[in-house]
Amino acid sequence: MREKGTADTTARTLPVARTGRLSAMRRFSSTPPPGAVVLATPSAPSACPPRPAYPDSLADVPTPPLDAVDLKILDRLQTDARTIAESIGAEVGLSAAAVQRRIKRLRQCGVIARDVSVLDQRVLGVPMTFVVSVEMERERIDVIHAFREQALADDAVQQCYYVTGQADFILVVVCRDMACFEAFTHRMFFDNPDVRHFTTSVAMDRVKVGLTVPLD
Repeated sequence: MREKGTADTTARTLPVARTGRLSAMRRFSSTPPPGAVVLATPSAPSACPPRPAYPDSLADVPTPPLDAVDLKILDRLQTDARTIAESIGAEVGLSAAAVQRRIKRLRQCGVIARDVSVLDQRVLGVPMTFVVSVEMERERIDVIHAFREQALADDAVQQCYYVTGQADFILVVVCRDMACFEAFTHRMFFDNPDVRHFTTSVAMDRVKVGLTVPLD
C-alpha cells in the first residue's frame, strides 16, 4: 500500500525501460528473432552519378541506375505528367510516398528534365511548321557556338539539332504565316554572314509530334 502523497513511479518507469531495451535490440541485432516474418520492400537504385551542367553531346551524359519500377513510373509520366502518385503506385505496387521519393530522385538525376504543358499551336494561331537545313560558311567552333546561341534565343525555333552530313544544323520553326517566316529567315540567315546556304521544307501535316522516349 502506498503512503499518501508519495508518487508511484513503477508504472511509469517500467515501459520506458522496456522501450530502451527494444530500441537497443533493433539497433544492434542483425538477425530477426525465431519465427519473425520479414517483408521485402522494393528499394530504389543507388544515388545518381555526377552529371555535367551543360554536356556537349549525348555521350557525355552518364546513365543513372534505373530499375523496372523506375521505367514504369517514367513511362506513365511522359504520357501524362499530371498523373498522381497514388495512381502510379497502384500500377507499380508502391505507396504514394515511395513513388514521390523515386520521382524526386529522377528529377535530381536529370532523368526528368522538366515538366511542361504542351500547347496546341493551331489553336493559338501559329499553324505553320517549317523544317530548315542550314549549312554554315565555315565550321569553326566560334561560328557553330554563335549560331547555337542565336537559335536558342529565337522563340520561333522550336527545335535545333547540330547534325552530320552536308547540313550543319536542322531547325524546326513555327510561325503564324509566311510573312512571319520570311522575317525569321532575314534575321536568322540573310543577316548572318556565316550562313552559306539554307533549305526549307513546309510541313503539310503534323503526323506525329512528341518527345517520348522508348523505354522497352
